[in-house]
Amino acid sequence: MNKALNTLRLFFCFFSGEDDYIIRRCSAKTQIFFAAVGALVIAIFIACWFSASHFISQLFEDSNKWISLPIGIFWALLVANLYLLLLYTVAPTTLPTSKYKKHFINDAKAKSALNASLVLRIFFVSLLAIIIAQPLNVMMLKSFASKSLETYKTEYKVNLLISADSGIISKEIETQKDYNFSAIAQRQCTPIERQLLNVLDDKVNNDKKFITDTRNILTSLKKIDSVSNKTSKHILKADSLRNNLTLLINYEIQSDDDFLNSIAAFSNDSSNINQAQLTLFKNELMTSINNKREHYNRIDTLLNNSNFYCKQIQILLAQSPLAWLITLLVIAAFIIPIRLKYVIRNKTNYYELKSDIEKYLVLTEYNKLKIDYTKTLTSKLIGYNDSLQKSIQPLLNKLKNVNPQLEENLKEQLATETSKAVIEKYEYWQDHPFRTKKKEEIKFVLNEYDLLTKIYI
Repeated sequence: MNKALNTLRLFFCFFSGEDDYIIRRCSAKTQIFFAAVGALVIAIFIACWFSASHFISQLFEDSNKWISLPIGIFWALLVANLYLLLLYTVAPTTLPTSKYKKHFINDAKAKSALNASLVLRIFFVSLLAIIIAQPLNVMMLKSFASKSLETYKTEYKVNLLISADSGIISKEIETQKDYNFSAIAQRQCTPIERQLLNVLDDKVNNDKKFITDTRNILTSLKKIDSVSNKTSKHILKADSLRNNLTLLINYEIQSDDDFLNSIAAFSNDSSNINQAQLTLFKNELMTSINNKREHYNRIDTLLNNSNFYCKQIQILLAQSPLAWLITLLVIAAFIIPIRLKYVIRNKTNYYELKSDIEKYLVLTEYNKLKIDYTKTLTSKLIGYNDSLQKSIQPLLNKLKNVNPQLEENLKEQLATETSKAVIEKYEYWQDHPFRTKKKEEIKFVLNEYDLLTKIYI
């Protein structure tokens, strides 16, 4: 049992964004902290996957739901890696730097104090959490928004219908005016013609009334929606207006159907001028009504094929406290690992151990560099000295015939100057390779006697 728990703990530690090699050499307490961080990172990955998959699925209206799975995985991996990178930057500096007078790990202020950098990280993380939480809200709380969504669809549909019908109904009115003000319309009509004319006039008047009534209701709804503190009276009035709006739409659609059916019963005989003019009025009106019906069908198709995904999010955030609770829980899941990183910093020795290991690795590699550097320079110097002796030797041989004593002195001097073949790397800093402290320069100050001696002798 303990072995299984240890394996599970180390598995979660692997996803914490820290060095797994060092974590395995820490105490069980430290491993538990990192395991908690890793578990939350996995939870964030799963939440991102579900969130992105649901969003893409709803975006394509479930037509290409299999596309949502790989896209969701890609988005989850992207967010998880960004999050791990951010978590890694929360960790303290483990190597000495010239920017800090004290070692960052041992700096008490850096352990607890909030700073601009941390606030910016928390803001960025919270923003990611809010984005990821919204598809989860829709996934879990969709039923809470259904009533409000239907209400929104109704109002949205009415606005579309008014926009589409206003021009058509205006044309109906103009056609009616043209007929009524014509000289032909003033003649005595037959009973059938009068009946047909009454049907046409009633339809135009009803459409005019429909536009006026719907606009008045929408204006009243906007006034109620603008009220900040709505009472039960406002809510009841708004519901009543929306019901009236639905009835008006249904009545208008039914009115169009009834009109077309009633018109079909009249004869299309246009043997006289009066009947011909009336038939023209009838045909133009029927064309307008058919155009309206086409608009209705297009709008219905549009609304039925749209799930108003963004509107669902807006409704849930505006009306459901559970949506904000889920959002806050997701934000907490993103922020808690940051807090745990500070707990690890203050209550465990992980970063001290990490600092020692990293210092050891850096110093080991730097010492290897110095050895290689010395070998390379020494080899180059030996080669240079050999070439120098070979080039000077002919000149020394000539000098031997002229002045053997001088030749011997120069030869000894050359041997002395080329004997030092080992060159070590000059250390400009006291703490190579971290380079945080410069070596103190030793300055020699001459007195007056030394100065005069140096000048004149």
